[in-house]
Amino acid sequence: MIVPDVATEQNCRAICDLAIAWDTSAVRTDPDEGHEVLGTFALYSHEARVPAEEDLALIKGAGHIARIAIERQRSRNTLRNALEPSQRSEARLRQVD
Repeated sequence: MIVPDVATEQNCRAICDLAIAWDTSAVRTDPDEGHEVLGTFALYSHEARVPAEEDLALIKGAGHIARIAIERQRSRNTLRNALEPSQRSEARLRQVD
């Protein structure tokens, strides 16, 4: 979503009102299309403007790195949760000996 001027944008009132409160005039977010939205990465500007190509590349790259980090942490959590029942069973078996 590109919002060149948060003061006049009607489609994101809650976000735009918050942006105005933080003295921000423009915003560009980039949730990765076709994937689960894990969060948003945004580039804010103090003046109303459309993002430059460099801005868009920065957001895309940072979003990709964030996605890798979030998915890695989720995988670790899933693995840890899958191992816990086995570890508890092993602990109980050791007590029997």
